[in-house]
Amino acid sequence: MINLNSRQSEIYHMVKERSVMKVRDIISLFDVSAATIRKDLTLLEESGLLRRTHGEVHAIAPNGLQMTPFEARSFLCIEAKRKIAQAAVQQINDG
Repeated sequence: MINLNSRQSEIYHMVKERSVMKVRDIISLFDVSAATIRKDLTLLEESGLLRRTHGEVHAIAPNGLQMTPFEARSFLCIEAKRKIAQAAVQQINDG
């Protein structure tokens, strides 16, 4: 297991919670240089905890795949979504 400092751990948990974050937003949250944040993100990516794209950082799913925000949200509140779909179907008239 990798040893993360408190800032790196906080970055990891923020991105994991949100699925995706802009790098500039992460930089603005901490009182350190952009270079320091970039080094933190590089470490987190090399550790397989996050995936960086141009200007963004994405959470990694438990199976190792990158989850887009839609994919992450599609697994939330499944039962409520089923109930909404059933109610919508009842509102549709034949013809």
